[in-house]
Amino acid sequence: MKIIVFKVGNEDYGVTIDSVKEVVPTPKKVAKLPLSPPYIKGICNIRGNLIKLLSLEDKFGISTDTEMNYTLVLSDINIGILTKEVPYTLSVNEVHPYDYGNVNYIDGVINQNNKMIILINKNKLFNIL
Repeated sequence: MKIIVFKVGNEDYGVTIDSVKEVVPTPKKVAKLPLSPPYIKGICNIRGNLIKLLSLEDKFGISTDTEMNYTLVLSDINIGILTKEVPYTLSVNEVHPYDYGNVNYIDGVINQNNKMIILINKNKLFNIL
C-alpha cells in the first residue's frame, strides 16, 4: 500500500495515496467562512474548484503557531488538509490495527523506519466534521 505522509503538529499522519488528488502550495487568498468551527480555516480556489481548508492541528487540539505552507487536496471531496511541510509518499506493508475507543477515523498505526505514522481514513474523518 502507498500512503502520503504529512505532519500534524510534530506527529506523522498518513492517508492512502488514492485519497489525495494533489498537493499544492497553500493559496495566499483564503476567504473566511462565518460561524465555521475554528479548524475550518476558510475556502480557496484551487484550479477552479472551491476547496474548504481544514487544520487537523486545530481539529485534534494540538495547534502550533507554524505557518501551513502546503495543502493536500483530497479526492472526491472539496476539502484540503493544511500541512507545514511537503508531504511524501511511502510504501508500507503492514498497518497495525489499534483500538481508539470512540475515535473511529483512524485505520491503524504504521511502524516503519523507526517512525510511527497514524493512518487516517478520510471518509470516516469527514463524516464527523
